[in-house]
Amino acid sequence: MKENNILVVLPVRSGSKGIRKKNIYKINNKELLNYAVHEINNLKNNLTFAISSNSDKILKSINVIKKNHIKIKRPASLAKDNTTLDPVIFHAFNYAEKKLNKFFSKIVTIQATSPLMTYVDIQKAIKKFDIKKYDSLISVIEDTHLRWRLKKNRYYPLFKKRVNRQKLEKDFRETGSFQICSRKQILTGKRLGKKILFYEIKPKIRGLDIDTLHDMYIAELVLRNRNKFF
Repeated sequence: MKENNILVVLPVRSGSKGIRKKNIYKINNKELLNYAVHEINNLKNNLTFAISSNSDKILKSINVIKKNHIKIKRPASLAKDNTTLDPVIFHAFNYAEKKLNKFFSKIVTIQATSPLMTYVDIQKAIKKFDIKKYDSLISVIEDTHLRWRLKKNRYYPLFKKRVNRQKLEKDFRETGSFQICSRKQILTGKRLGKKILFYEIKPKIRGLDIDTLHDMYIAELVLRNRNKFF
């Protein structure tokens, strides 16, 4: 087995409830998931690319892959509406190591629902993760605002004092773009450990997650006018 290999996992499940066939929904005549594949192809790291899906149609729809890759048919037990990503990534990790007889030191999860992310951010995040020696890294965007929470039919402020946004303590929101964890961490069955590192995506439009048709329209606009937004 070779050490210091990176496993990049792209989980793409069929059966999205918010947007029907979301992962293969076309934005500017290109399936959503293939934007992520394009960025993965541009990565310069020593990596293996694993696509995990419960759908043969989705696995066949993947565009040309330049990296060493493996397509994994996900079992139905890991493709339910309430299935979280941790067991899906753990399954892909175990499957890839056994099938390819490789030793993966880092596991990178990349979401197909983040079409505006770039391979440059992923490479920088991997380098940052290597230097800092953390358990996990998550991509975030700064999202500082005056926030409220609804609890038992009442609204409660999540801020101590009402001030201008610039004077608020910074808040960060996870994006679905990518997440990195160490081999030691994934062997626990969970991707997030105690030592967590942030990678802030800038400009934050690149951290857009596709959850609604409105998000799709924004992504389409940005992708048609990349020079204005990136």
